[in-house]
Amino acid sequence: IQIYCNVESKMAWTTLSYKIYGDIKSWWILYLLNKNKFDKMPFYVDGGTQIIYIIDSFRSSIYQDITLSTIYANRHY
Repeated sequence: IQIYCNVESKMAWTTLSYKIYGDIKSWWILYLLNKNKFDKMPFYVDGGTQIIYIIDSFRSSIYQDITLSTIYANRHY
């Protein structure tokens, strides 16, 4: 389910998301999977950093699980 890759050069999370998933909206999944590598949330990931990401085919089920866990009485929280 998870794959490792090395970031080639300094890159924003949104750019990484686009390169991996084809959209910029999944940057937060990449950050959450890799936040233990950073003292604080950086806007950029330095080149040479190895990151973990989830295979794209599993991404939709993760979105669905998160959506279902944050809905109460037809409202998101």
